[in-house]
Amino acid sequence: MVSFTLRAAGFDTIMAFGGPDGLKVWKFHKDSIGLVIVDILMPLVDGYEVMREIKKEDPGIKIVAMSGTESGTEVLTRERCGCGIFLAKPFAAEDLLSAVQSLFK
Repeated sequence: MVSFTLRAAGFDTIMAFGGPDGLKVWKFHKDSIGLVIVDILMPLVDGYEVMREIKKEDPGIKIVAMSGTESGTEVLTRERCGCGIFLAKPFAAEDLLSAVQSLFK
């Protein structure tokens, strides 16, 4: 849904499947990536670790994090990782587009 929504709105997307793949995709395409959208709960390498690794290489990268579960502890950890926006699942396509567009204003 995320990639489809963004493509329909005119954005180019690159998909990754899980944390390790996401980090590989980032390293290969980082010069052409302006925004990362990451799920918090992923097997092997979670979204927090993905955000930390990406922020080490590019502290200014825009990040949207999403998750179907969110506790107070997760909020604090998410803020330390530096994502610009958090979306709680399920969310509407309009919410995703609004979040993405707000990061580029």
